[in-house]
Amino acid sequence: MEAIFGLIILLAALAGVIAFFKVQSLSRELSELRRLVTDLNSRIVPESSGQMESTERHKTVDGINRPVNVQPKPAIPSVSPAAVLQVKASANQWQTSFKAWQNAFEQNGMVWIGAVALALGGIFLASYSLERGLLSPLARILLGSVFGVGLILTSLWLHRRAVVFEGYANYIPAALASGGFISCFAMVLLALYGYQMLGNLSAFVLLAIVALSASYLSLLLGPLLAAIGIVGAYTVPLWVGADSGNLFALLSYVLFVGLAVLLLARRVQQSWLWYALYGGHFGWYMLALIQGQASDSSLFSGFVLLTLYGLVVWPVCGWRLQNRQLQSLPFRSLWQADKENAALLLSLLPALVFLLSISYQTASLTLLLALAFAMLVLPRLHCRFSHCALLTLPIFLVGIIIVPTPVRLDELSGALSGNYLLVVGSALLLFVYGLALGRQQTKRLECHLLAAFAPFILIGVGYSLAPTGDSGLLYPFWATMLLLMSMGLAGLAWRTAGWQAFCYVAGSNANLALSLTMLLNDSALTLALLTQVLVISYLAQKRQLALPHWIVKLLVSLILLRLSLAPWTPGYDNVQLLGLHWSVVVYPLAIGLFYLSARLWQASALYPWLLAAVLHLFALLVTTETSYLLVGHYPQPGALSFQETVLLAMNWLLLGAMYLYRASFAGNALPIYRFAGILLCIAAGLLQLQLLVDDNPFFIQQGVGQWPLLNWLLPLWAVPAALLFYLSQSHLAGAAAKVVKGISALLAFLFVNAVIRQVWQGEEIHLWLATSDAEQYSYSLVWLLIASSLVGIAYKFVLPGWQRLGFGLLLMVILKVFIVDMANLQGLFRAVSFIGLGLCLVALGWLFQRLRQSIASEPDYN
Repeated sequence: MEAIFGLIILLAALAGVIAFFKVQSLSRELSELRRLVTDLNSRIVPESSGQMESTERHKTVDGINRPVNVQPKPAIPSVSPAAVLQVKASANQWQTSFKAWQNAFEQNGMVWIGAVALALGGIFLASYSLERGLLSPLARILLGSVFGVGLILTSLWLHRRAVVFEGYANYIPAALASGGFISCFAMVLLALYGYQMLGNLSAFVLLAIVALSASYLSLLLGPLLAAIGIVGAYTVPLWVGADSGNLFALLSYVLFVGLAVLLLARRVQQSWLWYALYGGHFGWYMLALIQGQASDSSLFSGFVLLTLYGLVVWPVCGWRLQNRQLQSLPFRSLWQADKENAALLLSLLPALVFLLSISYQTASLTLLLALAFAMLVLPRLHCRFSHCALLTLPIFLVGIIIVPTPVRLDELSGALSGNYLLVVGSALLLFVYGLALGRQQTKRLECHLLAAFAPFILIGVGYSLAPTGDSGLLYPFWATMLLLMSMGLAGLAWRTAGWQAFCYVAGSNANLALSLTMLLNDSALTLALLTQVLVISYLAQKRQLALPHWIVKLLVSLILLRLSLAPWTPGYDNVQLLGLHWSVVVYPLAIGLFYLSARLWQASALYPWLLAAVLHLFALLVTTETSYLLVGHYPQPGALSFQETVLLAMNWLLLGAMYLYRASFAGNALPIYRFAGILLCIAAGLLQLQLLVDDNPFFIQQGVGQWPLLNWLLPLWAVPAALLFYLSQSHLAGAAAKVVKGISALLAFLFVNAVIRQVWQGEEIHLWLATSDAEQYSYSLVWLLIASSLVGIAYKFVLPGWQRLGFGLLLMVILKVFIVDMANLQGLFRAVSFIGLGLCLVALGWLFQRLRQSIASEPDYN
């Protein structure tokens, strides 16, 4: 330890020496710079003086003006005035910067180096006496303490006498006092750890006195002394048994120090003091919570209440609560980032995490109820704390989670025990509180929100946590409560207007929806929420309320998430509604209700958003119902059958084409339709790729159906080929259109060949089955007809691309006939076949020629 202190002193001295020589060097450089500037100014000669000097070089001799031999002076370079001003400005800038640095060093650097040296000197004095044995331990401690107190008293004397030390008298007293307090702090620690002369409690008290005295004297001597005092005060528990487990002493001391720093911060009005206060106060608070147990909940309750009073209530209402104000404030302004809201967050959040992390005991309710009590009292003190009433919701939700559920529910009294009692009690309390406060202050939106939605949220969470076996008695009891509250809110909505009426109507619908969910099934909740979206939209438009769009978006998002996950949620497979499978009823109703809601918002930015919800539900309906009707269950990703894959690929491509067609005249909703269409087409393309590679009936034993044409080949390749051709013609251009058109031709080619093979082979058409001559001729005949038709249509409508395609197919058919079909023919059959083929080709050529002539002879009306 002595070596470290010696090294610090050596570095401080070395810094002083370096600074001294640096100042001397800079002073010499500044003098040289001044000399150069002066010399440069003296050498600048105006042009007029040069002309005068040239006239004096002639002298009249014998009446004749003769030149006089004058030794030429050395040429002086001319310097422009701008260059002179630039040199002067540069010199002044160097001089100003150097002067500022010199003043800062003189007023801060050397003084504080001296202060550190004084503090370390007091420590080394005690260390030296310890090594040499010059004084007794008590004398050593007293000598060091007297040295520290002497520095403090000297600083006070200098401050009161206002002794001037070259313009920085305020720094020297502060430096001396800092050294004195550090020396006193070190003496107490030396007495505690070095000589064991003090107990923990005595040392704790002395260290606190030293630290708080430094904070108090900072009012006279400056902010750095305040920083030393605050840091010293908050680190006292680290030096004297912070891990002793005495949380009461620790939190009491933190409250005492916090009060001292709070008074100092309110007096000095420096922002950094508030940061120091919050850091130290809530740092120890969180550390205490980490070490605490459920039995310490009463202690934490008192600490939180006193903290809220000191850091939240006092700065706004005054310590005697004389600055009370109850008129309403804008809802958004209540959530601004300020030190009061920061204190609320830092007080509540760690306490709630503590309650969730410990094993529940009855004592835990003390902290829970203390937090709820504070949040309900604060809005009654000042309108600045109106939002605190809403913070009771997460508090009671934590209580519902941690309080155990009753083991059995044999009678109605069981619904009033355990967390069921907390659900009922908190719902009724917040409902009545919100109505009462909202009746007094009708413009307080937060009160109406609390009354409208607190019972829905609290009972809804209890409903989700309740075991299934308790639903017989518990659900009807909760549903009755919700229905009564819903009726009350509906009655109040008729007698009010504006936001108050809107909140009550929305809350009434929410309570009604949850009660119906408990009495009926999960599909009823979805329909009730959908109805609520429509009702909210209608009220917002009818009463011209500036409803924030995020409310509707949040509710719609929850409904969409519920409807999207429901088909794959256990227990939904066999749910019936009105005698039908639930999705056949719910999805069409949801599409209709969302569409009606979108029409109400047609003139706002919510219209395309709700329209996107309609598209999503329509795609979801097509996706789920086709698979359910086909295989009896919803599609399972990664385990799709051949038939499910075929239907999904066709349906998604069909929906994508529909959305892209609708995008052409969708107005503001164009990006929504286009995004949905492209996304569905990509998904369909991936499924088609799987069908071509893994599930292709040409390569695997996969049945395609026994009926000609009316089989799985139609949705597999025919419909996708037509849709892709439509997309390539209407919605794509350039290289993308060519690629999609090529894929369409490939699917059409596969479909034609598969249909021919299915006619001859039956349900399975894989390639390794034997192919008869009749089947081979069928391919040639069908493709000959197709190619001829393409050529004729191309000539008729002047389509060069189709002409080339038709002739290409004709060439392929001819090659196939020569190479494959006639390879095994002999004798008369071969001759007849060639004659027949030749006659067909001649007839086709003659037909094409006549078609070409008839087209050329038609008059041109253009």
